[in-house]
Amino acid sequence: MSTRPNETLRKIYKHINVSGNFLPKDPNKRVHQGGVKRFPRMEGWLTSPNSLKTLIKPLLPTKWRAAFRFWIEQINIKPVEALSLTNHQREQLKWVVEEQSDFLKGEFGLVAPWESK
Repeated sequence: MSTRPNETLRKIYKHINVSGNFLPKDPNKRVHQGGVKRFPRMEGWLTSPNSLKTLIKPLLPTKWRAAFRFWIEQINIKPVEALSLTNHQREQLKWVVEEQSDFLKGEFGLVAPWESK
């Protein structure tokens, strides 16, 4: 996330109007890390309608279903390290950010959140 995760979290919390008092014990620990699906067919089965799920669903409490879904998603992700951007990609992202900032200023008279302090 950042070389200074606590400072980054405080900025995010301030932006979304959340108290900055909560900081994780280990801010360098990665949680909910993105990656690639280990078993794409399993996820397809879980997310598509089918008769077995229709039969089982009423037997499980809602909070159990949510917890089960969460853990299946966690188990099914194979973390990958973030790749560094090429200079061309950096230039493209810079252009997009500048275009979005100009659009917000021109159309709505707004300062982009990433520009405000």
